[in-house]
Amino acid sequence: IVGVHWGTENSHVVTDAQRILAQKIADWGADIIIGTHPHVVQTIEMLTSAKDGTQVPVAYSLGNFVSTQIQADNLIGILLTFDITKTTQPDGIVSSCVIENVKAIPEVMHYDANFQNARAYLFRDYTDELAASHGNGSMSRAYIQSVLEENIPAEYLVLD
Repeated sequence: IVGVHWGTENSHVVTDAQRILAQKIADWGADIIIGTHPHVVQTIEMLTSAKDGTQVPVAYSLGNFVSTQIQADNLIGILLTFDITKTTQPDGIVSSCVIENVKAIPEVMHYDANFQNARAYLFRDYTDELAASHGNGSMSRAYIQSVLEENIPAEYLVLD
């Protein structure tokens, strides 16, 4: 598992540099790549390792988990979940490690006026009423869902 601090702050767009480095990391033998730094969510995709042809998931940015930033996009994050299947031979040598069932579970950082009472909610538990009371004055479930659907492929995104 490789964690990478990369990308352009506040941009949902994955840079060429991120893609090039992700492919190199996959080719070097990573089983999964998890990115941070842009403070907003970025896409998830599968890369094929040139080393052995395995599929390597890369989540370019998980967004923010805990934040009291002002912009709505900076208050949206994802919890990345996945299954790891490791095959070990009788001699103790690991012959394979497969990452499957990659899922992005969205979360929302909420705070009241003046950044008071900050707390994180899973998107599925975040109501329209909570969004209307958000201290930044511009949150809505519909907006959050649109950001998620624009940036996270449907096969990974778990909205409920």
